[in-house]
Amino acid sequence: MFPYCTLDTVSEELFEATRTRKTLFTMFITILDDIAEVNHDRTTFRQARKIPFPDETVTTDGVDSASVSMARNVWDELRREIHDAPRADEFTELFRYDTRQSINSIDYSRLLIEQPETATRSGAIHYGPHNMVVFPYIGIDLMASPTFERSDLAPLRELLWKIQRLARIGNWVSTWEREIREGDFSSGVVVWALRDGIVEPEDLRERPESAIEAIRHSEVETELMDRWISSYEELTDNELTAASVDLDELLEGMKMVMIYHLISEGYK
Repeated sequence: MFPYCTLDTVSEELFEATRTRKTLFTMFITILDDIAEVNHDRTTFRQARKIPFPDETVTTDGVDSASVSMARNVWDELRREIHDAPRADEFTELFRYDTRQSINSIDYSRLLIEQPETATRSGAIHYGPHNMVVFPYIGIDLMASPTFERSDLAPLRELLWKIQRLARIGNWVSTWEREIREGDFSSGVVVWALRDGIVEPEDLRERPESAIEAIRHSEVETELMDRWISSYEELTDNELTAASVDLDELLEGMKMVMIYHLISEGYK
């Protein structure tokens, strides 16, 4: 997937290193995601989430120390890799900020698992997409982009807000059934179904297969796919302007990302 969502400003000689860094970051986020959403281990998650931030102290008392150790090892390897990037000093603080938002998104999912009654469409739209880690991915790209001009940060990040939501819809519609069976009710598909009265929180907890069947026979997935199509078309209809980076190419790559989501349904 990375070739379709990598900035064209990444140096050719740094492309493979950038993919390695993104893979390591994906591994780190996946570990935290599984601690919170599969293991439902709030205590361990609260310690592991501190790992990327040097001013926070991680304690291992009363936690799943193996998971914390794994997350720390992956992050330490990523940190060593990033250190070699030519613009690491310039963009590390931004990358760290965006990483915190991605971790907050996992924490929001954890909250919905524990309290599905708090689920709202606004929350799903604003918090959920950061789980797609589009901003940190691009931060890794920027560290390896010698020709990128800082004056293009605002239009680039404006686009990232929108394409991150597109990526999240693709993830929602291709993973929600598995997540319900795992006790994870944070998918936008589930949130939409809750707010439309198609299912109730007790259905998700006590009758997951019946809840899945009810959602399958609803219009929720169609509504979200229509939202993806209309949002993508709106973006392509508007002129995307930046001097040093091709924003249209980045947007075009989101079609392939969506295809990957759809063809991987049932395998992730």
